[in-house]
Amino acid sequence: MDTEHFYPELSQLFPNTPWLAFDRALNIAARTLCRIGLVWRVDLDPLDWEEGMAEYELFPPANTRIVQILELGRLTPTTIQQLHRQDARWRSRQGTPDVFAPTGENRITVYPVPASTQTEAVIPRVALAPTREGPRLADDYAWPYERLLLRGAAASLGGGSWPEFEHLCYGARSHAVDGNHVGLARRVRYGGL
Repeated sequence: MDTEHFYPELSQLFPNTPWLAFDRALNIAARTLCRIGLVWRVDLDPLDWEEGMAEYELFPPANTRIVQILELGRLTPTTIQQLHRQDARWRSRQGTPDVFAPTGENRITVYPVPASTQTEAVIPRVALAPTREGPRLADDYAWPYERLLLRGAAASLGGGSWPEFEHLCYGARSHAVDGNHVGLARRVRYGGL
């Protein structure tokens, strides 16, 4: 995300504030938007089912973290507690997986346990957030939320309500679309002949 784009407007609101403070505030707002608004949606590498193996690790891009698993093929999300209630011997049942449960950071458990090995069985669709050391939010993901990011940066710098910003981030979920890009519309530039 090109944070310099926001500096003129932020410097009018907060004169004599160093650019580094603007940069930090914008990055905090972007991480919060990703965490709450689930706007950075990507497909990860396909998972291969291994016969007899129920636990799998998801591999997000470097310096990012998975905020939420949005989709895992046609598998239905559940919890380990629900699996125990549904079938006390769920760990020993084999077949074609039809449910998954997040079991930790970047880990899932599938049920029933795969009865056969299958390559590229499912493609995980996840919502990501950059870590503190991580990459900036790409412009394709940031530009639909410019005004919201500006409000978040202002709130972070003490010129607005942080709870109100978080509430607006929840509203951004309805604008995020499936696909590797988000927003209500894509900017398209047409050239002449």
